[in-house]
Order: sequence, then structure tokens, then C-alpha cells
Amino acid sequence: MGGADLKLHGAMYGMSGDKYGSAIVAGFFKALEVLRPKGIKVLGYMSMVRNALGADAYTTDEVIKSRSGKRIQICNTDAEGRLIMLDPLTKMRELAVNEKNPHLFTLATLTGHVILSNGYYATVIDNGPAHASKFAERMQEIGYEYGQPTEISRLQPEDYTFYDCEGDIAELRNSNTKPSVQTIRGHQLPAAFLIRASRLDEHGTDSSTPIK
Repeated sequence: MGGADLKLHGAMYGMSGDKYGSAIVAGFFKALEVLRPKGIKVLGYMSMVRNALGADAYTTDEVIKSRSGKRIQICNTDAEGRLIMLDPLTKMRELAVNEKNPHLFTLATLTGHVILSNGYYATVIDNGPAHASKFAERMQEIGYEYGQPTEISRLQPEDYTFYDCEGDIAELRNSNTKPSVQTIRGHQLPAAFLIRASRLDEHGTDSSTPIK
């Protein structure tokens, strides 16, 4: 529904499918159960929330403290997807530090902007270490081989600074006050938010513990 920042004018239509990310995680683990690949360790979280109106709904201008310790100002309650993935991603980052060659993935239907930009194709966005390993390019090549084409988007410095919070009320904001489809670089931005808010940016290519 968008929570207190209610989706209007029919924008709720089709939102029953706004849980494909968690559905893909469930399907992937079913595939692992069937195929039983050797030599890999896989952990997964399924992040879900009903972002409805009510007395207990969160509201714009609240400040939420995340697992990473980052204080986040809510500027748009309809940007809830990145928030519910944040603490699980932070937990995975904490675990990944002690693993060999870890790779973290977030799967989501976060923005309508990606459809405006790339059509109905899955879009891969790498962080620094993943980009250095050319992961997105390999994913794209494999996708074409299996009839599942993907597009690649790149993160830019302004995607990270976009989330700077004015004043000292919080360290980050979760969004601006506009829908993603009205926001420049609206589908790259959530990835940058998750990287900053989870402290994954502390594990870049120049870190002693880089994490893809």
C-alpha cells in the first residue's frame, strides 16, 4: 500500500507480485535441495512485510536505528523494501567476513524505475569488489545462454551521497519524497543505500576483507 505515503490512482494494482525477491530465494533453495551442488555454502533470508495503514504503521520523519548502528530518517514510507532487507544483509555481512570468497546477493522488486530504464529484464548491479571480478558480465553471458537475458546498471558516486541526511537527526535517509519512477537513477539508488546502511562499503576493493 505504501504505508502512510499511500499509493494512489490505481498504483496498487499488481502489487501482489511485489514479493518476487523472496519467492526467488525460496525457489533457489528448492533447486539446491534437488541438485545438491558440492563445494558451496549457501545461506538465505526471505524479507517480508505488510506495509499497510494503521496505528502501528511507521511514518515519515521517524528515525530508525538499524542493526548496523546506522540511524535512518524515513522520508518516504513507500521505500520499505530496502529497509526490510537491510538488517538481514547486515547479518550476512557480519558472517561473510569469516568466509572464503563470499558473495552477497539481494533480490527484489524494489522500483518501477528499472522497468522504465531496462524493460522487463532482471538488472544486475555490482558493488566495487563484484565489479572488479566482472560478475555482472558473467551473469549476463550465462543469462543469454539459458534464455534469461539481463541488463547491467552501474553505481556512481552520487548514488551514495544521495542518502546523506541534512542536519544531525540521522546518518542516512531512506529515500527522497518522490516515487522511484520520478527520481533520477531511481533503480540504482536503493543498491547504494543498502551498501552504505549495512556498512558493506567498509569492505570495498581497498579493504583487507573485500566482500562482493
